[in-house]
Amino acid sequence: MKLILLLCLFIWQVHAKLKYRGASIEYDLNSYKTLKDANANVARTYAAYRYLYQDFKGTFDASLRVENLRTAYASNIKLLDDWSASTLNFGYVDKQIEGLKQVGINSIIEIGEGTQWCLPYLDHKQSEEVIDPNNVGKEAYLAYIYRYSRAVVRRYKKDVKMYQIENEMNEAYLYSIIGWKKFRVFDNAWHDWSFVTSIMKYLYLAVKDECSDCLTTQNVHSDLPKELHHLYLSHGYYLDAIADWIEYMDVVSFDAYPNYYVATPLRYDVIGERTKAIYDVLKSLPAPHNKKEVFVMETGYPASNLTSPLPASLNFTEDSQYTWVNEAIKSHVEAGGVGMVYFKVQKQPGVTPPPGGYTKEDAEAMAVLADLYQQENLLQSIEWMATHIGYLSSRFGTIAGSIEKGWGLLHLDGTPRKGLIALKESFNKYA
Repeated sequence: MKLILLLCLFIWQVHAKLKYRGASIEYDLNSYKTLKDANANVARTYAAYRYLYQDFKGTFDASLRVENLRTAYASNIKLLDDWSASTLNFGYVDKQIEGLKQVGINSIIEIGEGTQWCLPYLDHKQSEEVIDPNNVGKEAYLAYIYRYSRAVVRRYKKDVKMYQIENEMNEAYLYSIIGWKKFRVFDNAWHDWSFVTSIMKYLYLAVKDECSDCLTTQNVHSDLPKELHHLYLSHGYYLDAIADWIEYMDVVSFDAYPNYYVATPLRYDVIGERTKAIYDVLKSLPAPHNKKEVFVMETGYPASNLTSPLPASLNFTEDSQYTWVNEAIKSHVEAGGVGMVYFKVQKQPGVTPPPGGYTKEDAEAMAVLADLYQQENLLQSIEWMATHIGYLSSRFGTIAGSIEKGWGLLHLDGTPRKGLIALKESFNKYA
């Protein structure tokens, strides 16, 4: 019997494959070639609204409504074509899609992201305010996001067959607290789960109205514990969000950064654990949702800039990165996962302290966040966050930004980090 089990395991290992092998990437032809050399077949790229249209210059029309647009386009699609041709500049996105196509990589396009850096300005000469729903109203926001997103799908549907709708949408409210989306104390649109679900619905329809055979996915953020969502009266826990939004996801994807704020211990096993947890949720749902596949849209282990003094907790070495990448992919495959889109293949300096270095409060914050991501000391961590809202909304983005400089798998001179070598090894193994 043991021999039979070993034989079955060997056969499974031989046939286990990753349908989606790739990374997030910005426009850079050399990086595209590097990714292709790693045996990638997909890349997540970006069609942010602001990439196509930067500034309304005071012309935003708050009376626009999404169902009026859908009705108009159903009878005369030329209305969308005319608006797109006269308003949007696809130059940068065209370069991304065409560059990836040239090296033989399929694009997964992200549409509809509502962060402060992805939305057009209302009137940039007057202020930094963007067309966030807390500025322009929920109904108008839905209309504008639907129209631009549908225009993107219409332009690229012959070459691009999967679209990520929004980004880590289950944490929309927390992202407003830390300043990534517009924050409002009362009547915060991002805290309204019904409205957030409407964004999911209309981005899904922006894809399907234009291309019925194109696939949608949403990369739910999986790192924050359920208890934290209870504190903020949010429905955003990743397993709950998947169950709520499964009708808008043809393929389920998730993001996980278990080592975001702490270098050790290496928690690559979390990737497989969450893959299995998602499949368990899907199995409880009716057909066809119970047969949907799961892949990782974002994950990573950063590397430190060793020329800069860093706290011991941020001593992210390339040797650890190499181990982490290989083992994380293995754990995902063993749990039945079908894809790994790593974050990211890009030239970066490595984790670098912010100007002036880390403060005592920064050190406290990173310790708290490390506990949250490791699912430890939850009550103390949640209490700290609840009493430091001001810090989170004003300083946290700077601290996160210092770590964000470490995700890229290329040194500034373009040479690979050890994590890229591991990525190539695993992609070859599971191709």
